[in-house]
Amino acid sequence: GSSCDTTFLTPTGIISSQNYPSNYPNNNDCSYTILVDPNSVVKLNWKHFDLEYEPNCPYDSLTIFDKNSNGTTITFPPLCGTALPSFQYSMSNQVIVSFLSDTSVTAKGFELHYSTGYCNRIFTSISGAIASKNYPSNYDNLLDCNMTIQLPSNYKINLTWQDFAIEDDYQCGFDSLTIYDVVGRSNQTKLGRFCERTPPPNAIASTENTLILQFHTDESETRKGFLANYVGVDICNADYNSSAGIIMSPNYPGLYPLNIDCQYLIRAPANHVITLVWNFMEIQASTTSNCSKDWINVYDGETAQSLLLKSLCDTYIPSSITSSSNRLLIVFHSDNYNQGRGFNASYYTTGIQNSFLIYIRRSTK
Repeated sequence: GSSCDTTFLTPTGIISSQNYPSNYPNNNDCSYTILVDPNSVVKLNWKHFDLEYEPNCPYDSLTIFDKNSNGTTITFPPLCGTALPSFQYSMSNQVIVSFLSDTSVTAKGFELHYSTGYCNRIFTSISGAIASKNYPSNYDNLLDCNMTIQLPSNYKINLTWQDFAIEDDYQCGFDSLTIYDVVGRSNQTKLGRFCERTPPPNAIASTENTLILQFHTDESETRKGFLANYVGVDICNADYNSSAGIIMSPNYPGLYPLNIDCQYLIRAPANHVITLVWNFMEIQASTTSNCSKDWINVYDGETAQSLLLKSLCDTYIPSSITSSSNRLLIVFHSDNYNQGRGFNASYYTTGIQNSFLIYIRRSTK
């Protein structure tokens, strides 16, 4: 970087190389940072491009970096010559254009107009509606939008369609909506690429707490677009009121999600106790035996302020646990590091009057 480094914070602007439209100087090292509203993307409109050409651009070059909000940066191959760059929409709200020139041969340089597009959005509320830009009017041409639904880690997402009208083609090659199911930190499973001829299923359910909708449109023909509703479903806080049942960690027997805190409350009738029997356990234990990473705590009562009966983390099956009253609380915590298959437990309730009567009779003999 040098004195020509500039940061642009306005929603629109013009960036050009030094001395443009005259030739840029030698030994140039300039970084232009475009930073716009977090809900926006950067749209680049190249007006002119003329840099000393050599295959792979070893002498003079322009490189584009797309900085994602999660900290990752996509670096595009360096550009030179006279062809206008094809890069048009960023995936994020920050783009860095880096311009280097060597000790000899210069050219006119470049002029670039940028603006913001409000189409990359992250939805974090527990329920909401997602629509294509301009809906119910027609969407724009040349869009590449990432709409991410990212809920707290104890939720799954159910997505349903109210309206779906996207220009169709045999393989959705013109305009399309591609949906990805995100599992763990970043494993993306493509659920499909959809348009009018091959619409999405009426309901889509995520595996964990994140879905990504990628909306792409070409340079011609537009339609009304789409409107979808989504709702988050809490997968791990539950009350159990029947006399017997099975309790499982989220996604069991698959891996439980990262960063969850689940509470399972078992309620038995008065004068009953609850017995918990473990059928399977695979909790990511810490190297020491203090259960500091992922753990299950079992409390003798309704809240985590009740007596702690057992703290568990490991892969062995622990012995059964019986409450002293008619309430038992299981709290399951996972950190953001490792995952296991979790747990599967059965519970049953037992009336306690009979055992007391027998005990009294025996003691009076």
